[in-house]
Amino acid sequence: MKTRPNAQKQTYLDPKFKKWATVQTRLFLFVGHDSEAATIIYSIFLLSKNPDALAKVHMEHETVFGSDVSAYDELMEHPENINQLPYTHAVIKEILRLYPPANGLRGGQTGVSLHDEHGRSFTLPALASRKGPSVIPPARGWRRFEHGARQCIGQNISLMDFKASRVMVLRQFDFHDAYAEYYALSP
Repeated sequence: MKTRPNAQKQTYLDPKFKKWATVQTRLFLFVGHDSEAATIIYSIFLLSKNPDALAKVHMEHETVFGSDVSAYDELMEHPENINQLPYTHAVIKEILRLYPPANGLRGGQTGVSLHDEHGRSFTLPALASRKGPSVIPPARGWRRFEHGARQCIGQNISLMDFKASRVMVLRQFDFHDAYAEYYALSP
């Protein structure tokens, strides 16, 4: 605040702004953490159910990071290599499409409106309406982080974290569901 160019330098934060900014920061951190955790869990589950896709992910990781089980040193020395994983990136996008941890709000339902604190009402166009050119993405199109002014500001770091966690975890552990074993043990 001391480096502000205006003549009226503020030496304190406006309490209303501080309260608003604190809430928004907490929300930002919680949403990112929750989204990444859910996506990591779904990726382990779905890859354990699809051994062909898992084998392709393993092959891609070995090609980029070598055959050493732990890719930690390679990631630390060459973090840019995380961007050389197109198949892993595609798998993550598909998992996010199938199991989105959060949804965007670009299309509404007929008769539903949003209201702001000033009493103004906003009605979003319904996804089903397809007359004329539409700015609404297809109902099954890729939308997880959205686009434009409403895109998630954390999408790049989230995708990087998803890929790095896949490289670190999938190389060191084998996963399979244990439901059949569990139910066999249950009376």
